[in-house]
Amino acid sequence: MVQEFQETVRMARSFIDDADVLEVKTRQAEQYRIAAAKYKAYFFHKTDLAEKLEEQSRENLDAMVGEFDGVAYASWRARAVCRTLEDMRDSGFISAEEYKFCNSL
Repeated sequence: MVQEFQETVRMARSFIDDADVLEVKTRQAEQYRIAAAKYKAYFFHKTDLAEKLEEQSRENLDAMVGEFDGVAYASWRARAVCRTLEDMRDSGFISAEEYKFCNSL
C-alpha cells in the first residue's frame, strides 16, 4: 500500500516536471517565432514592426524571469506580460496586416 502511494507520488511529480518543461519549450519556441518575424521585418525595411516585435520580445523575457532575478527585485518586470503573435494581434499591438506579414513565408 505504501509502495503504491510512493509510486503514485513519483509519477505525479514526473508529470508536473514534464509539464514545466513543456511550458518552457513552448515559450522558447514563441520567442524564436517572434525573433524570426523581427528579422524578416528588418530585412524588408519594416522598422516600425521590427521595433514593436523587439519590444515585445524583451517584455516576454522579463515576464519569464519574473520580479526577482536572483539578485534584485525589479517592479517593472512584475508588470511584464508574455504575448504570442496572436495575442499581439488580438490586443491591437500589431495590425492584422502586420500579423499576416509575420506569418507568411
